[in-house]
Amino acid sequence: MTVLALDLGGSHVGCGVVDSGSVIASSSISTDARSLRETLPELAVRLRESCRASGVSPEACKGIGIGFPAIVDSRSGELLSTLSGKFDDLTAKDLQSWSHREFGLPLRIENDAKLALLGESLVGTAKGFEDVVMVTLGTGIGVAVMLQNRLLHSRLGQAGTLGGHLVVRFNGRPCVCGGVGCAEAEASTSVLPALCREWPGFAESSLAKESQLNFSTLFESRDAGDSVSAELIDHCIDVWSALTVSLVHAYGPQLILFGGGVAKRGEEILRPIGAYVEQHSWKTSRGIARIEAATLGADAALVGAEALFLGELA
Repeated sequence: MTVLALDLGGSHVGCGVVDSGSVIASSSISTDARSLRETLPELAVRLRESCRASGVSPEACKGIGIGFPAIVDSRSGELLSTLSGKFDDLTAKDLQSWSHREFGLPLRIENDAKLALLGESLVGTAKGFEDVVMVTLGTGIGVAVMLQNRLLHSRLGQAGTLGGHLVVRFNGRPCVCGGVGCAEAEASTSVLPALCREWPGFAESSLAKESQLNFSTLFESRDAGDSVSAELIDHCIDVWSALTVSLVHAYGPQLILFGGGVAKRGEEILRPIGAYVEQHSWKTSRGIARIEAATLGADAALVGAEALFLGELA
């Protein structure tokens, strides 16, 4: 089955053509725009370019699958809540109309983290596992949950979606969700610049000379011997570890996957998280959740778009 796919992220949008679990053509555009209406014309152009590059006509596709950074009712296609006004200027009905007008195709929507988990379940690390939690460490902290081969959904929409907003410090930093001490507020790319500047010793550290404060510069500074960077990285790993234990206790997965840009550090991150889970989580006679890296990278949500039309896993 061939589908067109869009992955709307915090800082970019991935566009592609997917067939049989593989992205056969793709591109990406950067976007800081809060208006989806302004972005749609360029997305239509990029999708057509991907079709030409792959030799697939839009008419040969089953539909368009979109991963949306929002709380979504994938059954009705309704957008229930967006974060800080991001891409909230169009309704699901508007998007359906756009899809039919531009391509003559049906459109289906799912939360972006859930779509990434669908992709990993089809052809990635989660293939063959029934109970999986996926954590994406990016602009925010996305979480998706699959139990007995089905994505977790609820009437109000939050189930399995807001894991990044589990509290890890009751007296911690304020979060965009309205909470305090959420994992996302304590250790995500979006809060990292403020976190760094508030850290004791920042002004004397090499980080103070950086024009951009992100995880790449943080690890580079740590590797060059900067002690403040090392403390910040340890703090973030502690936050992700505490979050992981909470996810284990909440959902009882066989496997917890870590994706997103930060997770590319691999075992440097996963090993201490796994050790923390081993020490602090409740175990049963059937073992403990495995901690592994996702394998599809930026393609995960694009691949997952195909599952929206397969009728499997979703």
